[in-house]
Amino acid sequence: MGTEVDPAAPFVHLHLLNGGSLIATTKGIHHNVDIDESFRLYDWAFYIHEPHSGRHVLWDVGISQDRQDYIPSIRKIMDFMSCVGPERSLVEQLISLGVKAEDVDAVFFRYTISIVSISRPVNGHAHFDHARPIANEFPRAHGYFGPGTADECRSKMEPHNTDPSISHKYDPRMFEPEVSKERWSELPGPWVPFGVFDRAMDVFGNGSFWIIQAPGHMPGNLCAAVRVEGGEWVLLGSDCAHSKALIDGTHEIAVDHLPDGSMRCIHQDVPAAVDTISQIREMEKSHGFHIALAHDATWMTAAVRDEVLFGMLDEDFRTHIDLHIAKDEPF
Repeated sequence: MGTEVDPAAPFVHLHLLNGGSLIATTKGIHHNVDIDESFRLYDWAFYIHEPHSGRHVLWDVGISQDRQDYIPSIRKIMDFMSCVGPERSLVEQLISLGVKAEDVDAVFFRYTISIVSISRPVNGHAHFDHARPIANEFPRAHGYFGPGTADECRSKMEPHNTDPSISHKYDPRMFEPEVSKERWSELPGPWVPFGVFDRAMDVFGNGSFWIIQAPGHMPGNLCAAVRVEGGEWVLLGSDCAHSKALIDGTHEIAVDHLPDGSMRCIHQDVPAAVDTISQIREMEKSHGFHIALAHDATWMTAAVRDEVLFGMLDEDFRTHIDLHIAKDEPF
């Protein structure tokens, strides 16, 4: 395939799921804004069905309604950020699509687990809004992370790690072999070029679903490309950008330089994040990809409707656009 996007690749069925929401601020997302306003940052997960093999997979799991799904240190951060899970769980949303929890055979967590060393919770991103133990919800599912996860988590699990500068520790129920009931592994590759990206993995082996290494937000950050019915491509942009305005270039990534000389940013490697955003912009411009970010809802209320992205929404979800999303309310 080289660097070309295959125009004859098979298609998959793609559905957006409500993964809850949290409270963010404009100055935490965009650089040089005049007014710092709080707003609801929605958290989307995605369900993918490959019709030829019959596989059912999830791209992310959003925020759980049950705080017991998280370790104590993460619960504190979730309280600080006013996190709420969806009114209907992922399992309930999938049932409405005719999919049982035991049908899901894989969950792709869209980043390599990596530590964020910060002095205050607001300074970093703890990634609890994307990953958690899944064995109870999806008993047949195998979890997949990016390369390097096992080494990164080995010494940084709660309660073993007591470093006060580290706000985000890891759940032994997920990562400690002696106690974990989870089945997970790192994505094996092979990693080949796809479009403007250097390293992508053909998940189903037929060119319909690609997982892409997209550095910047944190080491090993991932995005994905999905070919949907009708021949269009959707790029699942994950946390590569926290607003479509960053992809469009109308805003820049928020970066604060603190009095102690440190830097505060939602991305760990800002130059790499800028490069990844420019690559996503190029996929939209040159290859006609439709961009669905993990936390962006602006396309749902835009004056001009993107029919390809709306194709990810079932009728029940669409009712929430006017009832809740347009009003910045949880649902």
